[in-house]
Amino acid sequence: MKKFTYHPIITLIIALLFFCMAFVFSANHKIAYAANPPAEGFADIVEKLLPSVVNIQTTATINKNESEFENLPKNLPFSEEFWKKFREQMPRQAEAQGSGFVIDAKKGFIVTNNHVVENAVNIRVLFQNEKEVEAELVGRDPKTDLALLKIKPFQGLKAIEWADSDKARVGDWVIAIGNPLGLGGTVTAGIISARGRDIRSGPYDDYIQTDASINRGNSGGPLFDINGKVLGINTAIYSGSGGSIGIAFSIPSNLARNVIAQLAQYGETKRGWLGVFIQEVTPEIAQGLDLKKAEGALVSSVQDNSPAGKAGLEVGDVIVEFDGKKVDTQRTLPRIVAATEPNKTVTVRIIRNGKTITKKVTIGRLETVQDDRLAQTPLQQKPSEKSKGTSLKELNIKVAQLNDETRAQFNITSSVKSGLIVLELINNENATRNSFFPGMVVTQINRENVTSVNRARKVIADALKQGKNSVLVRIYLPSGEATFIGAKLHK
Repeated sequence: MKKFTYHPIITLIIALLFFCMAFVFSANHKIAYAANPPAEGFADIVEKLLPSVVNIQTTATINKNESEFENLPKNLPFSEEFWKKFREQMPRQAEAQGSGFVIDAKKGFIVTNNHVVENAVNIRVLFQNEKEVEAELVGRDPKTDLALLKIKPFQGLKAIEWADSDKARVGDWVIAIGNPLGLGGTVTAGIISARGRDIRSGPYDDYIQTDASINRGNSGGPLFDINGKVLGINTAIYSGSGGSIGIAFSIPSNLARNVIAQLAQYGETKRGWLGVFIQEVTPEIAQGLDLKKAEGALVSSVQDNSPAGKAGLEVGDVIVEFDGKKVDTQRTLPRIVAATEPNKTVTVRIIRNGKTITKKVTIGRLETVQDDRLAQTPLQQKPSEKSKGTSLKELNIKVAQLNDETRAQFNITSSVKSGLIVLELINNENATRNSFFPGMVVTQINRENVTSVNRARKVIADALKQGKNSVLVRIYLPSGEATFIGAKLHK
């Protein structure tokens, strides 16, 4: 056996070869990591951004509260009725503050939140160099809480670029600049805490959550990525005291830029409209529809003369893809449809009766459509003495066949033709968990029409024989609005 002799030159060559191989491997696999904050801090980035972030001051006219007149002398002339109307109608001026940022220096466009400028009769924009200018409202969108302002462009006005919010990752560094509590030019930093947050503020919620300190007055200000591009618009905070506790929400740039572009071009939004009412596909509903996974958006009803209706979409269809974009949850679909240009023809992929099919749909415009859903009628909680009903113990409800008597008892609209009306809950806890309430009309179980109790019992028995622990129930509210329930079975 030969003895190994250490040679420094050979060792160096081997080390260089390993380094080159590692570099090639990394390049081919495009391994990327979140940018680290500069060792010297954020000062260089902030210095470039500050001139483009503005303070917004508004004046709005609102009605005075009667309590503000409590100290008026009691012996004033005129009647009490006169002073009551005077107190109700007397206007007052209220001032508010927010933040914004320049997105187009040539046109003088500035982005902010709708709630910052809503009802404003005067809007003033204050720059970091204390230059103050008047602004006019170009357009606003309450649904996404965005607004676009316009000022007269001037020498030295600088705009900020949009970032691609889809590429942002939880843990990435972010910088917020704004006007919290009237302290303009305030800079805070943090990370992205979460993405895709739904805070129930509107139909298109998709917020970026950050722990960067954000307070009142930051509304409408930018959330920057580490490259100094706008990743989001700071809009809301979660706080019991009104101050920052490290939970703030920003509208993602990819949602905002589309809305702002429409406001700039038209002064209003032009959202796509499909014409379906949808609901979440729960595990129970997925089992009732024989789906492999609980995903997509379940069509609970189709509006008359809608794009969906004309294209042949039906109640019970599960939309899993729209215009090449995956619909993984119910929340995804409204945002994708809204961002689609009206009159565009798209391909919609659906699952119907276990089979995947596609439909071509020409999208309408949402703003031209009136929501024709009726207001929900309050549900009556007590059954009449005459309607004793029959128990469906597996669902923990007592039902009766829909007839003139039960229709009148619960004020059921004539659009609901037949079915089994829920009279009462046998086991309130279990039945309520299944979302049953008196006054609902059950029309289908596992996509089978049920016009009699015997038919309902047979469908439930078949489901139990197949080893299922839940069924898909289609119900109508007294108002005539339809929806699905994934109801667990209780043996």
